[in-house]
Formats: sequence, C-alpha cells, structure tokens
Amino acid sequence: MTRGKRESEWVILRRCLAILQRLRQGPADREELMRAVETLAPEAYPVSLSARREAFKRDKQKLREALQVEIKYAHGKYELVDAGPFFSFALSDQSLKAMMTLALTFDESSDRANIRTFLEEISIFLNPKQRISLKNPKSIVNYNILQGIDPNHIPPHVWETVTRALETRRELEFNYLSPRYEDKPKRFRIAPLQIVYQGGHFYLFGYVLHSETMEEDYRRFRIGYIQDDEYLKVLPAIIKRPFRQPPRYEVHYRLLPPLSRGAISQHFEEMKVVYLEDGSVEIQAVTADLFEAERILLSYGQYCIVLGGQELRNRIRRAIEGMCRNMQNSSSLADE
Repeated sequence: MTRGKRESEWVILRRCLAILQRLRQGPADREELMRAVETLAPEAYPVSLSARREAFKRDKQKLREALQVEIKYAHGKYELVDAGPFFSFALSDQSLKAMMTLALTFDESSDRANIRTFLEEISIFLNPKQRISLKNPKSIVNYNILQGIDPNHIPPHVWETVTRALETRRELEFNYLSPRYEDKPKRFRIAPLQIVYQGGHFYLFGYVLHSETMEEDYRRFRIGYIQDDEYLKVLPAIIKRPFRQPPRYEVHYRLLPPLSRGAISQHFEEMKVVYLEDGSVEIQAVTADLFEAERILLSYGQYCIVLGGQELRNRIRRAIEGMCRNMQNSSSLADE
C-alpha cells in the first residue's frame, strides 16, 4: 500500500514536470498540456475524461503550492510567469552583464523582436534578485554591472536622475562636458526620449529645448559626460504625449564587391535592398541618428559609395576631407 502511494506521488510529480517543460516553450491550453504530459509519460492520466480533468486540476495545484510555480490563465491558455525557487537559476556577473547589454541594446522599437522574446523567456528562470524588468530595462538592478557595461564612469546620481526624467516624462536640465567643449561645460534643457547603448557607451537621446550652443534640435548625449553638479535636475514640466517624433534622415548607399557578396546587415530602418547586375548592392533606408549612420558607412571604407541623403553625404565628406588633411599633415611632419 505504501509503495502504491509513493508511485502515485511520483506520477503526479512527473506530470507536473512535463507541464512545466511544455510551458517553458510558450502558452498552451489544457489539452495541449495534457498531450505534452502523455508524450513524455504515456498513460500518466486516467482514461476517463472527468478523471483526467480532475488529475490535471491537482497537477496545477501541486505546481502552485508545492513547487511554487506561478502560472496565469488568460484567453483560454496557461502561461508561465515564474518558474519558482526550485527551477530558477542564477547567472554569473558576466552573463548577467551580457543579458542587460542585450536588453538595453534591443529595445521595444527594435525590429529584432526575436532578441526581446529570448530575453523575456530567460528572465522567467532568473532568481528574484537577478530578474530584469524587461518592460523597463533601463532600471538596472546592479549598479556595479552598469559600470562594467559602460567603462565611461557614470555617477549613480546622474544615472538615477536621467532614468527618473524618462520614467516620469519630465524635462531634464544638466551641464554637459563634451571633449569638443574643452574645459567648459554647456548647459542644456531637454525633453528626454530614450537611452540607447551603442559602441560600448550609454547615450541619452532627446530634443533640445534650450541650450548655450547652436547645435541640432534632436541629438544624443553620452551619459558619462553629463555633469553631477547642482544644475542636474528633473524639472516639473511634463513632456506631453505624443511628443515630436525623432527626425527621419535618408540613407542611400551602394556596397561594392567583395562586401556586397555577403549578407546585408540590418543597420537602419525601412531598408530596401536592390542587387545590381555588376555585383554591387544598393540600399535605401532612413535613420534618426546621423552620427551612427556616418560611423557605420565610414567603416565600409572604399567599398561604400554614399549616394544620399544630403545631410549624411555632407557629414561623411567633412570626415573624409578632415582625415585626408590629417594624413597629409602627418606625412609632412614625418618628412621633417
């Protein structure tokens, strides 16, 4: 009798584990879950329909109460919310850093939805201390990990103030010390829109509402250059929704062989790719970030012809002309 009871508990546990394994793959209705159980453990459920449903009800109760697995039911399907203490795991600091970097790099506006799906699925199995809120990945759990992601030191008060302005949709004021300004910071009042992680650094994008410079209206600020002083503050003024959308600049370029023979990287939005008879590839797209577009196209070197838009062509022309001048000057110095 004792042996039969032990076997009965073992069967229930096997069914619970099979249900959990199926839910790890995504939401499922009752019949899908029961079929998944019977695939792994044939005859795990009774033959009678009423008995099967009663057994499935006990399995759900066992998962919630004994194994502390959180499952929600909505629109006819069950969905795994929390794998519980027995099935969660802890990442190393290096792995958690990588996960946070992905969360900050591939935000909700990204067209790489599969990355976001991957992060959401993994986060369910992190222990509570490490779980990332992917709905707001800017709220970093561990500040030391934030520092490791961006080697450009960001004071805790700067990060907290910037993220608070974003979360509360309020204007932000600060002094900004870019290397271009030499030793004197410039004051800005902006409508912050988003934080983006690019090239190893965190950048704040927003609309400049007032500044001491005559720079562009929509621009990026490296967060590590925002000064932690008395001028750093979240202002009372609320940024209305919808606010102005980021600008859309044309990006039009041609890639020449051998680069055109490989897979075309999805660097920009609304990309249209045309393969030409001479083996080159012509790409048309849009971007809100001319700085990043310039950096990407310059990285292609002599295998890239920039056809448009005008703003991007002007930036790249200035960069190339400046590089040529510097090379000529350095050659003259070497000859002396």
